[in-house]
Amino acid sequence: MSLIKSRTCWPLLMGAALITSLSGCDSNGTTRVARVGPPGPQGEQGPPGADGKDGAPGLAGPAGPAGPPGHAGHDGSNGNNGNDGNNGNDGDDGNDGGPGSDGLPGLNGVDALAAGGLVGPGGIAGTGLLANSGDPDNVNPAIGGILVKTGETVTGVADAVSDPATQIDDALPGQIGDAGIVTAVVDTVDNAGQALVDTGNGDGYLVDELVSAPGPIATIAAGENTVIGGDSDGASLVSGNLLSGSDQAAGKLASVGVGSTGGADDNALIGVSVGAAEQNQGTLLTVGAGSADENLVLSSPLINDNQNLLDTGNAGNTGGTGNLLGGVVGTVQDTVDGVVGNKGGTGGGGLLGGLGGLGGN
Repeated sequence: MSLIKSRTCWPLLMGAALITSLSGCDSNGTTRVARVGPPGPQGEQGPPGADGKDGAPGLAGPAGPAGPPGHAGHDGSNGNNGNDGNNGNDGDDGNDGGPGSDGLPGLNGVDALAAGGLVGPGGIAGTGLLANSGDPDNVNPAIGGILVKTGETVTGVADAVSDPATQIDDALPGQIGDAGIVTAVVDTVDNAGQALVDTGNGDGYLVDELVSAPGPIATIAAGENTVIGGDSDGASLVSGNLLSGSDQAAGKLASVGVGSTGGADDNALIGVSVGAAEQNQGTLLTVGAGSADENLVLSSPLINDNQNLLDTGNAGNTGGTGNLLGGVVGTVQDTVDGVVGNKGGTGGGGLLGGLGGLGGN
């Protein structure tokens, strides 16, 4: 192959000659530089390069909002019933108990109710009813113990309030405070408790002591010398005499006689008599209706020195105020006399006159 025919070598030769020419020129004047020719034509575009490698992964972004809740699931089906358990075995028989204690001696008739002393030889309130019920020496220990314990509790309460009761009475004005109203109530409670203790210990009759227990508060008589409540041996706050032939028991606050034929009481603050043979005179006030031959009586030493304010006079005298009240008073007097049978102070002949002998024997 000749150099002329080798077309591929021409560009190399031309480049070498150009470089030789440029290297022989100098811009400082000693070597003249040849002028550079125009750029050659654009060469053909080469094939595209290979894709570059993937870069590193970027940072994770923030979490997105939560989605809406899902629908509730369906209820599960009921499980199958379990099998019945087996019956337990029978327990062993217990051991026989020991022999019981011997019972207490039995009581006959009313003795069984009394469980000791119930009513004394005079009967209930001296009427002879259920006399000698029970034997104080034959007390059921169980019942007796309950009575004693209860009575001691009651008397303990009364003892605890005794001093305050006295102080209250001392603070009340005048004669009302002297009567000892609160103290009388406390003493009555104490008497009731002591009655339970005495009966439980076989030292007294239950009904008899309970009937007399209210003595500090009230004493009530009925019939012939029969005290149905309270104690006639001592002064009570209130004394009552109902269709009784016995003398009026002493009262501190009031003495009240209704159809009574016995003697009057002149010691209470207030004396009241209705259809009675004698008029109870009160140290503060006296009130009467059809008693001691007076139609109506209203008097007080604080007001008029015990002169009758109504001024009706004695029976048959209708002068003064009696002119206004005579007809009414006469009717009341006749009615009282007809019921209680007190005409002339005899205590007999009326509807209730027969009761005057209640309890008498």
